[in-house]
Amino acid sequence: MIVNSYPQLGWFAPQAEPVAQNTPDMIALAVRAATSVYQQKFDALSLDLDTVRQSIDRIATSIAAGQEQMTRSIDGMAARQQQITRNFDQLAAGQEQMTREITKLQAVEQYVLYKNSEPSPRPAPAPARNPVPRPSQAPMVR
Repeated sequence: MIVNSYPQLGWFAPQAEPVAQNTPDMIALAVRAATSVYQQKFDALSLDLDTVRQSIDRIATSIAAGQEQMTRSIDGMAARQQQITRNFDQLAAGQEQMTREITKLQAVEQYVLYKNSEPSPRPAPAPARNPVPRPSQAPMVR
């Protein structure tokens, strides 16, 4: 108060450093500090992002390999299915042939049984023959 009342005593008052001169330095320091912290976080996030991308690439590669394996397995199963179908068709054709052969054999068997169950016809008696004399037995004609 005394200093303010008597300007000639102003030299006696404590001198404060100029604020305008220190403010840009403090702002610059704060900006650099903040930038450094944000740069570190950004770098860490970039490393994490690279790790995630590598993991996704490995997963995609595994999925592609699995799909190829499944496709090969499905193709193999389809080929085996076709072979089984062909074998089944051959078996069915063979069974039909055997059924026809068995039917023929049964018909032959029935015919044979029928023929054997019929009484055989008796041969007709041979007509009586007149005995022809033998030359040694023939009467001698004189």
